[in-house]
Amino acid sequence: MQHFIEHLAPSIDVVCSSQVFGRLVPRMAFLSPILLTSIFAVASKHISKTIETTDPAPETYFQETLDHLIPVLNEPDALVEDYILAAVVILRVMEEMDISLSGHDQQSHLPAIHALISAQERIATRGGLRQAAWWVGFRQEMVVAFINQRPIVPVLEHCNLDRSFSAADDDTWTNRIIVHCADVINHCFQNGSLSQTTWKALRDYGEAWMAHKPRSFNPIFQSQPSGEKGDLFTKTWYAGDTIAKGVQHYHLSKILLVAHDPNIPRLGLHRKAFEQANELRSHARTLCGIAQGGCKTAAIWVTTCMGISWCGDRFVSRLEQEELLEILKYTDRVHARHTLSTQKNLKEAWDWPADT
Repeated sequence: MQHFIEHLAPSIDVVCSSQVFGRLVPRMAFLSPILLTSIFAVASKHISKTIETTDPAPETYFQETLDHLIPVLNEPDALVEDYILAAVVILRVMEEMDISLSGHDQQSHLPAIHALISAQERIATRGGLRQAAWWVGFRQEMVVAFINQRPIVPVLEHCNLDRSFSAADDDTWTNRIIVHCADVINHCFQNGSLSQTTWKALRDYGEAWMAHKPRSFNPIFQSQPSGEKGDLFTKTWYAGDTIAKGVQHYHLSKILLVAHDPNIPRLGLHRKAFEQANELRSHARTLCGIAQGGCKTAAIWVTTCMGISWCGDRFVSRLEQEELLEILKYTDRVHARHTLSTQKNLKEAWDWPADT
């Protein structure tokens, strides 16, 4: 339980200032066998992955949770129970540790995961455990959709988040840009191409968010890189990981929009293609600098790895390539997220020798 609170809950609560999963869920777990075993499952999995042991306990706890969960999900009123949604997203964190960040459309083995998330869309702003669990599940679906280059399963039209630029807390501002990033994912991967009108509307919203965001979203410090190995990207510190997560999703959406810019022809005009590659590298460098700026939660590093997986092949500098690999290795080693396939794919794209 302590391992979950210290090492996993901060990432799950990355856009939840009330820290529902770090404070409320552990207390509820002692009254709910489903919650308790789901916490034991993900915590033991994280421990076994980060210290490289072969402990059967994670799978035992996982199966025990499913044994409790499946009968409850078959009940007609199952969706109204907050702890069920919380247990499902906790188990989903466990599954994420085995999903490659290079994609291959690995679906969740959890029962009714998409139905559980989609059915809660209209309560995305009601507060409490249900709202917190919905946002966690939604972000989990975003990661899977992004790395597999497909639309997100939940239907965003029914999400009742205020997407305006009116005054709000940091959680709301970050959720606004996260939902915008989800819109970009859906439009980019729905039909494979964007109309100029849609592309411009998406671009304009992102730029408006960046222009209207509160002062709390400004960096509190930036260190200029020396250009030496291990210090290649501008490290950026923010007042908290909630803010860092929001800024990251702005840059993640920009990566997709740059890559799917309908104004850049697929053939010819090499100068525009060169500028496109430069812009992709710039956004990827920013993602890396945010993670390296003192962020300790897995969610920040996973978002960085998503950007690297998308445009890491555009990097031509050997030093930068090595730095990207170090970030992927760190995320794998410290946060138990599978990046080996991404590392392999990038080495092949960079024409590195097979034995490196």
